[in-house]
Amino acid sequence: MILACALRLFATRGYHLTKVSDIVRESGCAQATFYWHFKSKLEMTMELFDTGRQSMLATVERGFRQHAVSTDDMMNNTRGWLLDLLSFARENRYFFAIVLAKGYGADPEIDAAISGIRTALFDALRRNIGQAVSLGMLPADGDIEARAAFVYHTIEGTIGWWLFGLGHDLDHESGIDAQTLAASMAKYEFFGLRG
Repeated sequence: MILACALRLFATRGYHLTKVSDIVRESGCAQATFYWHFKSKLEMTMELFDTGRQSMLATVERGFRQHAVSTDDMMNNTRGWLLDLLSFARENRYFFAIVLAKGYGADPEIDAAISGIRTALFDALRRNIGQAVSLGMLPADGDIEARAAFVYHTIEGTIGWWLFGLGHDLDHESGIDAQTLAASMAKYEFFGLRG
């Protein structure tokens, strides 16, 4: 409860404008309870980021293949982990609000943690693509780094648009369900605009 309240407050008010007293008041716990678990607001924030990063990466890493599979299997697998990622994003809206836009400039440590989350996502996608190329599931021509950048920015941009709209509205509700969007994203990832 403390962590969920903190994320919401950071996303809506900003990191510096949120005090520990605000977090404990919103969560209904005592300040002593907060300090029993965390030495500082920064320590709690780093734990939030680490937990979110690990969960997000576990989802993306389900796309890593150990052996070659058909294009249909690749599409189904990609659709599955994208659906899981979108579901995770929907359930962790405030985490994504901070990581995608609201967190930068809060503190050097927070900026570094956010950059680390984004870099870890990029690296996981690059590993998945590199493995698919090495298994002959994707063509060897083309730069893996550039391919990873295309996929990374498609995922990041689409999640941001889906959760928050173009105006980064924390209360935005998309008219597209996660399953439909995951299928469209997987198709786009493999076949581009022509589908």
